Amino acid sequence: DELEQAIRRSIHTINGSQLSDAAKRFGQFWFKQQPILTERFFLDLLNETIPSNQDEIKNSAYNRGIPYSDRIRVQPLLISVQRWRQSVSLQDEKVIEYGLKNIAEEILTVEDDFAYFFHLRRGTMLGLLLPGNSDSGDWDNNSLKEKCNRMITVSNDFFKCDLSCYIGSSVRVNEFTLTVNELLTLQRANEELFNKVFVLNEQPATYETYKMI
Repeated sequence: DELEQAIRRSIHTINGSQLSDAAKRFGQFWFKQQPILTERFFLDLLNETIPSNQDEIKNSAYNRGIPYSDRIRVQPLLISVQRWRQSVSLQDEKVIEYGLKNIAEEILTVEDDFAYFFHLRRGTMLGLLLPGNSDSGDWDNNSLKEKCNRMITVSNDFFKCDLSCYIGSSVRVNEFTLTVNELLTLQRANEELFNKVFVLNEQPATYETYKMI
């Protein structure tokens, strides 16, 4: 059928062209055409409903109609709302977190790069970053730090909350669950530090204020 042909074209593309070109195609499907399907897939990975080995992941992706290649790399980014500067109801909190999700995706999605965030637990969002402009599949962490600082500024000024960002390593999908668990450990170890940007295996970046352009 049409979906199966699209999956086969995606696989053929990644086997026969630059990784960056394939990442653009995967990003279009994962985050633009079928974001909910993609979100469920990665949540099942985190919950270990899907074991973290390439054969199981590939079979699960195929059965769900999700284009997949073991060459694709994703970079997880955790955003944690740490404190509200004013009293908010649970409903208001959900609305603001939805606004934060949209702001994060808008700041991080530039040209052919893709970013998709979903709710992980109360006050915590997980982002899937898929670069379309890099043959290595890696984001520029310095650029990510700057964008995270910008998100912190927006959150402080407009949403009246403090938050921190935790940037993971760029990994293959079978390493995704391990990396996210490392980010959650990093988050727990730094809960008392507000408005910071942390990079896995690096020292925390100093917070700087970036004005909205």
